[in-house]
Amino acid sequence: MSTPHHRLIRLAMGTLLIAGLAGCGAAEEDPLNVNAASANQQGSAGQDDSDIPLPSNSDAAQDDAATFISDSLDDDPLNIRADGATLCGVQPQDSLLQYTIMLHNPTLETFTFDSIDLVDAQGLRKVDVKVAPANREGHGNHGASPAQASAHGTAGHEATPTPSPTASEPSTFAVTPVPAIGYRFEPDQHINIVVSVALDDAVTRGTADDVLVGFSSAGRQFSVPHDLNITIDRTTCS
Repeated sequence: MSTPHHRLIRLAMGTLLIAGLAGCGAAEEDPLNVNAASANQQGSAGQDDSDIPLPSNSDAAQDDAATFISDSLDDDPLNIRADGATLCGVQPQDSLLQYTIMLHNPTLETFTFDSIDLVDAQGLRKVDVKVAPANREGHGNHGASPAQASAHGTAGHEATPTPSPTASEPSTFAVTPVPAIGYRFEPDQHINIVVSVALDDAVTRGTADDVLVGFSSAGRQFSVPHDLNITIDRTTCS
């Protein structure tokens, strides 16, 4: 027969057993903590979309790329210094002479012509500067017959008297020349720069040392002389 003392002991042991089972169950509910959200995940869930940085502007990226291309060019990207020449021409009365410089743009950059001038001109003046298209094989003679034109090497210089050719001497170019200043020289394009010059009044002979070509690209300016030594006389080159 159980005494009251024995019943109290059994009751205490049962209580401890239940508490132990409850504790074991709580520990095994998520032993690896796989269901708990990390601090970073909780912070991301509450982050405002307005705080996320936006991609850089495409225009700014293009400007950076253009600047990189310009900075990588040397000081003569159009090879203006190549193929110099020394030429003499006779200027008839009430006329002028045209000297043609052929250029090719071998770069990926577009250039704008800002200035084209004679260097150290004595008794000569620049009348006009035009740009005309040119083909890959060479330049045209603007309607002048071979006896009239004075060319040199592969650079494509000419001294061509004006006025314009007659109908029996058709122009090589199908496109009318346009002003050189402000002209945009596109990649892989071939052009002729046509410089018209004339003797000053009351002068029988004049000279110029070079043709200085100023042009620019995105964020960069260039000034390159072309070694074209010009002599013009009213009667003879002898």
